[in-house]
Amino acid sequence: MNSKPFPTPLKAMLFDLDGTVADTHWLILKCYDFAMQTHLGIEGRRSIWEAQVGAPLDGILLATCDFYGIPRVSDEELEKIKVTYRAHMRENDAELEPFPGIIQTLVGLKEKGVRLAIVTTKHELMARRHLEITGLTSFFEVVVAGDNVVNCKPHSEPFERALSKMGVRSEEAAMVGDSQFDILGARNAGIFSIAALWGTDSREDLLAAEPDFVAGKPEELMGFGK
Repeated sequence: MNSKPFPTPLKAMLFDLDGTVADTHWLILKCYDFAMQTHLGIEGRRSIWEAQVGAPLDGILLATCDFYGIPRVSDEELEKIKVTYRAHMRENDAELEPFPGIIQTLVGLKEKGVRLAIVTTKHELMARRHLEITGLTSFFEVVVAGDNVVNCKPHSEPFERALSKMGVRSEEAAMVGDSQFDILGARNAGIFSIAALWGTDSREDLLAAEPDFVAGKPEELMGFGK
């Protein structure tokens, strides 16, 4: 871990969505495989997805084509694959749930006066849909999604946008995420980074990014704040 000091006082905590507050990885893998099979007749490979957890969907789809030696698809075809991916997700996301301990943790943080936000690469409509399905909408005053920014994680832009909307400085905030892109992006934005081990599918890459703190379960976050 790095030795960046914990923000005192802690005014805001930013959270990744998939694999951090919402248990969605199984659904993402299912939709990724379905879209690739439907359009290109190839399997969506878990190993490729795991290497890019938290990155934009385009990168995962193109990396899969590269793996199979398929010539780069056109922008038009890539868009069709993404449309199929998102449609399949809407058809299969009714039973999504938050991770155990997340709701209690968010309640505890808010009781301490910590303000909460989501920073995700998922598109805003789907992100808000999944927050609603999992019963988490009311906890987060700001949602910064992949289609709200020019540069997605690990660029600092989405993190800085969230803090700007909240009127909070980077040294007053922490970021919680399950992927290396969350940790690297937080560092790029000057934010204290917390690795969420409970939902990660790429623990080795997550820890290799050298987070400032490692949390094994959501309840450990309740020790932060006033």
